[in-house]
Amino acid sequence: GKVVAPHGLIGQSFDGDNIAIDGKKDHYRELWWRQTSFKANEITTEAQAEGAIEGFADDYKVADFYATDFKYRRFNAVEAAPRNVATLTGAKRVTSPG
Repeated sequence: GKVVAPHGLIGQSFDGDNIAIDGKKDHYRELWWRQTSFKANEITTEAQAEGAIEGFADDYKVADFYATDFKYRRFNAVEAAPRNVATLTGAKRVTSPG
């Protein structure tokens, strides 16, 4: 039958292809030094999984807590293919099924 692949920031990683994709990550010590010279108790993170998600973080913004409308939505879809991992630039590695 027809299938709707998982979607959203977390769901898209459960597409069943056994490929993990690591996107951009923050390095906190570096951020702490660059932003505060090790003097403050807070830093602002910058990484937003670039390279591991379809599009950009802003593409996943919704109007409110219960909204389902965003660029890569698949709610109420009858059929939708999984993400195309070939277009993602993050580091790819094979994972074990399960």
